[in-house]
Amino acid sequence: MHKTQGQREIEARSYWLERELDTVRPAVIVTLGATALTSLLRNKVSLRDYVNAPFEINGGWATTTYHLSFALCQQDESSRDKVLDEITQALARARELADKHKPPT
Repeated sequence: MHKTQGQREIEARSYWLERELDTVRPAVIVTLGATALTSLLRNKVSLRDYVNAPFEINGGWATTTYHLSFALCQQDESSRDKVLDEITQALARARELADKHKPPT
């Protein structure tokens, strides 16, 4: 009843996300931002609790980082560079996890 637009969108798309994950079965999922993380976990959580903390989910791994728009909204170049560095590190961790947990062929 008192749901935000984001919450309604997450619920409406959750069916399709679950189907896609069941079909693709990715070794690693990278969520960009709080909305993507909430959608994946189907629970409102703090992004800060998950940044730099890969976690297992549905037989695979997930890692989360900031959405690129967060970097663009930073007030100064130093802050923007710090956020972009965090995003880059998260993608590198995702690659390491994918290489480490490749399904057998």
